Amino acid sequence: MKINKRKGLRQRKAGIFTICCILFLIVGLITQKERKIIATSSGGYAGALALAGDTNTPTGKIGEEMKVKLHIINTNEYLDAEGVLITPKVSSDKNVFPFEISKANYSLTIDGDTNPAENGSILDAGDDALVTFTFTVRNDVPTGYYPIEFNITYRMDEMMQSVTVTSYVYIEGKEEETSSSSKQNLQISLRDSPVLPPATYGQPIYYDLYLTNYGENDAYSVTITPQVSEDPTKFPFEIEQTSYEQLLSNPLLGTKSQPDVEARKQRVHFAMTARVNLKSGYYPVVFHITALDANGETYTIDQTVYFNVAGNPKEDETETTTTTEPPTTHNTSVPRLIITGYEVDKEEIKAGDAFKLTLHIMNASNRTSVSNVKFTLSSQEGQDNVNCFIPQSGSSTVFVERIGKGQTIDLEIEMTAKPTLEAKSYPLTIESEYEDEDVKSYTGTESISIPVTQELRVSVGDIEVMPASIEVGAQSNIMFGVNNMGKSKIYNVNISFQGDSITGGEAFKGNLDSGATANVDVMVTGVAQTMDDGTVKAIISYENEKGKVFTIEKEFNLFVSEPMPIDDIPDLDPSIMDDPNMMNPTNPNMKWYIIGGIGAAVVIIAVVVIIIRKRKKRKQELEGMDDNEIL
Repeated sequence: MKINKRKGLRQRKAGIFTICCILFLIVGLITQKERKIIATSSGGYAGALALAGDTNTPTGKIGEEMKVKLHIINTNEYLDAEGVLITPKVSSDKNVFPFEISKANYSLTIDGDTNPAENGSILDAGDDALVTFTFTVRNDVPTGYYPIEFNITYRMDEMMQSVTVTSYVYIEGKEEETSSSSKQNLQISLRDSPVLPPATYGQPIYYDLYLTNYGENDAYSVTITPQVSEDPTKFPFEIEQTSYEQLLSNPLLGTKSQPDVEARKQRVHFAMTARVNLKSGYYPVVFHITALDANGETYTIDQTVYFNVAGNPKEDETETTTTTEPPTTHNTSVPRLIITGYEVDKEEIKAGDAFKLTLHIMNASNRTSVSNVKFTLSSQEGQDNVNCFIPQSGSSTVFVERIGKGQTIDLEIEMTAKPTLEAKSYPLTIESEYEDEDVKSYTGTESISIPVTQELRVSVGDIEVMPASIEVGAQSNIMFGVNNMGKSKIYNVNISFQGDSITGGEAFKGNLDSGATANVDVMVTGVAQTMDDGTVKAIISYENEKGKVFTIEKEFNLFVSEPMPIDDIPDLDPSIMDDPNMMNPTNPNMKWYIIGGIGAAVVIIAVVVIIIRKRKKRKQELEGMDDNEIL
């Protein structure tokens, strides 16, 4: 009886186990079917693999290898992607595929292999993988960004799928061939030049032109040359030199290296003499400008400048005047008063100087004398219309009773140049009113150009040397300021150092406006042991508006010593440390050792603190200065 009960119990347990297995099987089939239904209803399999955008843009250089990493994600949360294969789109077009084609097949699997196994290269549902391609950049690729297409094939739920993804790469290649000006990015102009003084036939004229680079890049070996011609309509000046070419001593900086347009200007000065056979009018002169870019390629441009010339009356066309008495009309020659030259009683007129001006005025008419001649002088310039030269008599009018036919008179005027004038040439206009022998009234205007200079006042601040003693091969920091205390701009400020024991430290500070400061902060290197008193000269050179060079020398001390050879350091005797009295506090010499060591440490700390404070103070002074004062 008991045996039958046990047998029945085992049968019931086996039945229950069988039923549970069947239920689990049914649930699994239903779940798998639901997963397929969900995967299909949520958009199918196409595009299930995608490219993540969380990797940095790969960067490569021409002729070098570069790696392109793809972060691939299986966006399907239920189905795996099998047999995944990634293949770049290869083309001979460098804009499509900027890499060397050195392989027959560039395809890679998820695992980095070239061919997937039958059931390999699997990307599980919701999983991701990083695949790295290695390419060699072509040598003829221009700099820029390039889109690289990759085709991804895979199998999902026994169906083959395909998707194309794009990854961007940046390549530092060669510059694209463009026009000369855009490729070089140079733009040199004379448009910032000051107003040119008027020219008078047969008289010298002094004028300045300013070259400015409005391009991004710097221009080197810049030259400017007026185009000389025998034709006075193309070049109204006497040809007195073999060549008028001028070479800038420094590069003409672009907007990248010098954003300040005023600091980019460079001045050239010309002195010429107007021809005697000129008619009155405006004459164009072409200036040819050449430069080199950083790659040594040539840049050229022509700029035209117009000169206002007071011509020779004999060359001017005969003007006609018509009487108001009808019906008779007749032509008469107009008597002209011309300035044939002038002198001043000083070699150089400085701003604020008093001087005597002598004008040579000629009646160019051989038909009639002129009388009741009134001359009015004016030298107004700028928007304020204030005269640059003030007559000492207080009156700008001079009266002359008569000037005969072909006669030349000397008109003397005592004048004073305004103290605030900048160093350049200023026009002086002479207006005349007069009558001929028939008591007919005439007027005329003549102009001359008077150069004015400013006394240059340049000072050099205290020179700071840190440290004041160095070894051969070490460097010392030299700091000081160059101050333009005059009222005129100075040009081409250059710093150099002269000493037998040092080298280096040269610095170019360019042009320095009135009231501005150039801060010099350079390093010099010790090259030889000091054999004298350690005197070193700082040489500051600069130019005035005429290109004349001035120098200032200031001395300071800097000592250079030979470094101590390692072999000269004495070896420490180990027996000293074994001496029981060496470290014995009762040793009478012990306290002197301690005091000496402490003293040396204090001196070293004090020197370091002083240097740090000086550098900090100097840095604060530089940061606190107006940007316009720092070159």
